[in-house]
Amino acid sequence: MISALGIPTRVYLDEILDIFFKLIDTEQDERVLCSLGVGLGHISPEPRKVKPLLKLKDHPDSDVRFGVAFGLGCEDDALAIQALIDLSYDEDGKVRDWATFALGSLTELDSPQIREALFSRVVDFNDTSSAPGEALVGLVKRQDERAFELLLNHIQAGNTGTLVFEAAEALADARLYPILVKLREDSGYDDYERRCLEEAIAACDSQS
Repeated sequence: MISALGIPTRVYLDEILDIFFKLIDTEQDERVLCSLGVGLGHISPEPRKVKPLLKLKDHPDSDVRFGVAFGLGCEDDALAIQALIDLSYDEDGKVRDWATFALGSLTELDSPQIREALFSRVVDFNDTSSAPGEALVGLVKRQDERAFELLLNHIQAGNTGTLVFEAAEALADARLYPILVKLREDSGYDDYERRCLEEAIAACDSQS
């Protein structure tokens, strides 16, 4: 991948960015545009890529918008954060998923706008992507006071899995311990999910 040229010192960084930015302005193939966004995502942090990527934020092809979300991850620029907030509401699940992951976990920034975007994803119980789980993790990391109730609602609704268990582990609230222990009875988890569940149980048990 051209974005990896020069690693670890990236001696060709200016030349690489120049190629990428020119292609963003001239390329029509959606697959190439998606790859450009993903490639730029591997060059982070790099504030110079934000404005070129924003040209593709509203592209009609969902793969291109995914590339934009991927490319803007790890950027704390205000324009990048606002674009990720917008993309976290995208109609495409993959785009929502990555944009929410970027907001929740790839930046440590905290603001009412970020929290509201994360909250909107958590309360959307019709969203079958990973976005609600990513949003839960993001709210817990920000010690949002709504996180416990939201997490409990998802568990009670049967919306569990790796991300929910990760959020429970990070929250480490003793009130979750008996609820999580009961989930051991569910035989539908794979080995990794079950390991995440046990880690969440241990974290909540240590607080009791």
